[in-house]
Amino acid sequence: MGITGSDILNIDSLGQITEVHGSIQNNASNLMNINGRSNLTEIEGSLGITFSLINHSITLPSLAEVGGNFEITSSATSYLFNSLSSINGNLVIHHYEGNTATFDFNSLTHIGSNITLIGSIFDLNIFLLLTVIHGSFEISLNYSFPSI
Repeated sequence: MGITGSDILNIDSLGQITEVHGSIQNNASNLMNINGRSNLTEIEGSLGITFSLINHSITLPSLAEVGGNFEITSSATSYLFNSLSSINGNLVIHHYEGNTATFDFNSLTHIGSNITLIGSIFDLNIFLLLTVIHGSFEISLNYSFPSI
């Protein structure tokens, strides 16, 4: 399922969908939020989210599992995935430089492949329950990261 285009402003009418047995790609440059995805609990394929707008939130409060890769490219002010426990592929977060964001992956226990964190990600306490990474853990282009 792809959401693409500069004329798409919201996807609220998709709120009844709880499972996707494929992949989702959100790449709508003027989309203000992804509230229409708030009831999603499982995505069997991959999830890609790309936002260019500043001062917004990326929130999927019910999502528990992503069967493939999970990739976010954004400059959001918050990334909240507090129910997400498993990603069976890669986790890639590319947070643009220039603003501080809040991250919540505090239920995540399993990554099936690699974690790549690119940009202004200040706190690794976002992975409090993470016990298994079946790949590498990479941090890059983060010039203000205090320490590990």
